[in-house]
Amino acid sequence: MINKTEFRIDNIPTAILKIYFFSEEDLKPQAGIFVMQKYNGTWFKTNTSQVNNIALTILKIKPDIYDSIIQGIYDKEVLVKIKPKITSNNTVLDFNKLSIELDKLSETEDPILKELKDEHSIL
Repeated sequence: MINKTEFRIDNIPTAILKIYFFSEEDLKPQAGIFVMQKYNGTWFKTNTSQVNNIALTILKIKPDIYDSIIQGIYDKEVLVKIKPKITSNNTVLDFNKLSIELDKLSETEDPILKELKDEHSIL
């Protein structure tokens, strides 16, 4: 597992797990996402529209960049540049803004995207 993000939706424990899949045929790993929810003490894989945007954003972004953003550590030049565009009041991460910013960078082929995008993601 590369990243695990936990939160609650309607008081239901929810987790997004980012992992890399490896195969003998393709030496380059592929990034993947599992969305899990906990019911009666057991975690189940689920697919809910409530977390699709968050899950896809996590899939697209490099694990170390994502970790820095989640921890509020904007110490890299690329993070300093995007912080005002992905936060509310320049402090609190807004996943919708992060998703929109990644889409904008992708559409314009901005070189900043290369510093943010997980090379193992198919998105």
